[in-house]
Amino acid sequence: METTRKRLPDRRSGHGALIRKVEQDHRNLVGLHRLLRSYACEPRTPAMFERRETLSQELDGIKANNQTLLKNLSERTQGDLQPEEQFRIQHRMCQDLENKIIAYIGDAKRSS
Repeated sequence: METTRKRLPDRRSGHGALIRKVEQDHRNLVGLHRLLRSYACEPRTPAMFERRETLSQELDGIKANNQTLLKNLSERTQGDLQPEEQFRIQHRMCQDLENKIIAYIGDAKRSS
C-alpha cells in the first residue's frame, strides 16, 4: 500500500514566492528604464520630451515603492495592508506604467 504525503500550506513558501515576484517586477522596471533612456526612444518634439520625463519620474517613484515593499517583505514588517494586497496594488501600478511606456515607445518610433 502506498501512502502519500499531504502538503500543508506553508506560509514561508508563499512569502518567498511573493518576494520573487516583487524582485521580478523590479527587474522589469530596470529594463523599462534602460529602454526609456535608449537612443531609440529619443524624443523629437518638446511634447514627447515632457512625456518621457513624466514617465521617467513615475518610473523612479514606482521603483522606490517597489524597493520599500521588498524591504518590508524581507524584514516581515506589517503595514496597513496585507503583503499580498500590497503586492497586487504595486504590481498593477507596474503594469499600468509598462503599458504607458510601451505606448510612448510606439509614438517615439512613429515620429522618427
